[in-house]
Amino acid sequence: VLMDRGYKIRVMVRAPSACLAKQWPGVTCSAGDALIPESLRAPLEGIHTAYYLIHSLALGPDQFGEADIRAALNFRTAAEEAGVKRIIYLGGLGDLTLGLSDHLSSRIKVALTLSSGSIPVTVLRAELLY
Repeated sequence: VLMDRGYKIRVMVRAPSACLAKQWPGVTCSAGDALIPESLRAPLEGIHTAYYLIHSLALGPDQFGEADIRAALNFRTAAEEAGVKRIIYLGGLGDLTLGLSDHLSSRIKVALTLSSGSIPVTVLRAELLY
């Protein structure tokens, strides 16, 4: 939809592949890892609005929370340095007054980390329905 409206799309992935180009014709893939700050410069260069869809769940329950915050901080800092004008973050729902799962608690902390910088952040909170 964004491309149909004339937007240029760049997707940051850890390892670009030819199959991504086939799935998303017209989309530029750029290599970057939010846990490696220096790898974020090129993917964010010239970007107006960055959609933050990054998580670290694959690291397992003992590591993902800390990695999520570190990734959000690295991304926010790199986005500020690159002159990004807005970050849009898709997080998760959860009643903040009740005890949240580690995963949902991490999503809230990521939103707060991204929002604590100089770039305006739009936070969308979604829930899976079964």
